[in-house]
Amino acid sequence: MLLDSQTWNFFAWDKNERLKSKGVLADDFMDLSTKARYISFGQKKLRMPLVLSNKGYAIGVAAGSTVLFCNVRTYGQYIYTQGTGQIDYYFIYDENQERNIEQYRNLPV
Repeated sequence: MLLDSQTWNFFAWDKNERLKSKGVLADDFMDLSTKARYISFGQKKLRMPLVLSNKGYAIGVAAGSTVLFCNVRTYGQYIYTQGTGQIDYYFIYDENQERNIEQYRNLPV
């Protein structure tokens, strides 16, 4: 869904799926189970937000500003961005989470 300078991309994550967001530090991961959290790094261009699944995939959100991740079924399961009229995603698949993170680090910013 697109509205002004905002985007919402809705997902249907399984309630048994464990999702985490990559933080700024190398070993920094935030649990996203049944939570709504900002996963962007503010207005700084440090790294693109990354969502990791225990099902062997990762989603890189190529956004230049605010990114909100919502995994609360009552509100909907979505990734929200602000400040852009469109959004691009990188879908990475490898059953090894470390290789997913390595591929993410090699993506262009």
